[in-house]
Amino acid sequence: ISVGAVGVAIGVGVALAENTIGNGAGDGVFASIEGSSILASNDVNVKAQIEEATIKAEVVAVAAAIAAGAIGFAAAGTGSDADNTLNYESIAHISSSTLDVDGDVTVRAYDNSVLDSFVAAASISASFGAFGGAVSIAVSLAENTVSNTINAYIYNSSIEATDVAILADDTSTLDSLSLAASLAAS
Repeated sequence: ISVGAVGVAIGVGVALAENTIGNGAGDGVFASIEGSSILASNDVNVKAQIEEATIKAEVVAVAAAIAAGAIGFAAAGTGSDADNTLNYESIAHISSSTLDVDGDVTVRAYDNSVLDSFVAAASISASFGAFGGAVSIAVSLAENTVSNTINAYIYNSSIEATDVAILADDTSTLDSLSLAASLAAS
């Protein structure tokens, strides 16, 4: 806020967020049977489960500028940015093994991650006087990436069982809202 014969006001707002879960290949949850011989009287389950890996980002920037005088100038600018990344693996497998099971064999990889992002920027500027000007700008950016690998498999193995199930489930959700509002009055 600026008041005088010549009033000049400048308002700036910035908000940034960077959130990451995982570093790509080799990072995550793994379950396996490798190079084994198994004789089992019950079910055999190989499960790699990622439960509720969550990023919840709320990024807001606000700026205001008000100037009054015979000559008045006001400028306001805001910027908000969120960069959110989920990048990991959930892998379950049986490889180079022999299984003789009096029951079921299940190989399951599962992920139910949540990425929820709200990014907003708002700015307002106003000038009052015989001569005046006002400028206002707001920018809001959201970059959300989900690049998980969910994989279940049986490779180079012999399996005798009542039932064999191989499941790879990815029920991840991504919700994102990015808003920007700007007002200038003179």
